[in-house]
Amino acid sequence: MNLDTLDKSFLRLVTDFSVAKSELMVNSQYVNKDTIVVSPTNKFLQISNSNTSIAFDDSYIVELVDCNDNALLDITDKIFINEFQDINGIYQLAFEVAPIETDFYNKNVFFRFTHLDSDLIAWSNPVLVTDYVQTIRLDYRNYNYYQGISYDRANYYQSIEIKAFYNLPSSKDNTKLTTLSNGDIRRGRTTQALEYSYTVESIDTFTFDRLMVALNSEVVYLNGVRFKVSENVQSDDRQGVTNQFSTTFKGQFEANDTYNAQYQILPAFTYVTLNPLGMFTTVTFPSGVNTDTMNLKIKSISNVKLWNFTNDAFIGNVPFNSIINNSFNIDLSSFGLSFGEYYITFDAVSIYNQIFNLTDKNIYKFSIQNGHYNNTQYNNLQYFTD
Repeated sequence: MNLDTLDKSFLRLVTDFSVAKSELMVNSQYVNKDTIVVSPTNKFLQISNSNTSIAFDDSYIVELVDCNDNALLDITDKIFINEFQDINGIYQLAFEVAPIETDFYNKNVFFRFTHLDSDLIAWSNPVLVTDYVQTIRLDYRNYNYYQGISYDRANYYQSIEIKAFYNLPSSKDNTKLTTLSNGDIRRGRTTQALEYSYTVESIDTFTFDRLMVALNSEVVYLNGVRFKVSENVQSDDRQGVTNQFSTTFKGQFEANDTYNAQYQILPAFTYVTLNPLGMFTTVTFPSGVNTDTMNLKIKSISNVKLWNFTNDAFIGNVPFNSIINNSFNIDLSSFGLSFGEYYITFDAVSIYNQIFNLTDKNIYKFSIQNGHYNNTQYNNLQYFTD
């Protein structure tokens, strides 16, 4: 059985479901897989390092499945993929998981990726999708090739949560000793720093291996604060006849270096079309309902305001309604607009909680004016006519 041991992803993708469910400690009477956690209210990113190509060409569905491969939840609209070739010419995935928004508590679930144009299916290892356990979050990256991953080709922070907790602080003393020419030893000033210990009460070999690699990364943030490992994970005694054991690791924080995880593959939330836009006459101006579209599904629209372009005078709040997927309607019929230049501002939030604020007066701008030519003499597609 090929366990693809080079792939150190916490969400390792394999094309054999039996491998996805496999356990390295084959003599275990009790098998638990409850250390890797995907919070349903947070975003995550992982990078594959499969020994065979995994490519979906933007034609896929992603579901959470149980240990019998029964579909539990379609999360296709929560998954964003960037495919790339690694240094060996194998197609890999960097995939981002938006908040799943469904809690599965202590139930093991698998990510199942299905290619719609072939028989390719890939499963992750089992994880918990829950907010009901105590975890730490790791965001980590490297800058070149490390442990099979070409970070120069997949320039992302990876992220995951581990069921673990802060244990104890300890003092770490650093003293510089200098040997003088006469053989005497001069003791320099001792600098002190706090070292923090974290404990994972129950971990399996699969997760232990990946946690060790992640903590050795060039850049590591633990719960959003830069963390430098001083003592990596060490395995304690096996817990009876289970597949688990406990472990601890230690390190120091750099309190002034923080990281707030942002979407890395999901595109920024922005507008696609705005209406009305451009020049109109009193005859051609669409004074009623107009439809605006965004590039992603909309969660909410607010603060839709109409302004005078010339003097930035506020004219009024624009009624809006009918949010359907990535579009919404505005209604200008109540303003009775005549000749002049105007602009509209608004705020929008995507279903992924991205915020877009349109405040630049030069973007959503339109004017009402006399035509330059008579429409009986010229085509309005070529000239601005009455």
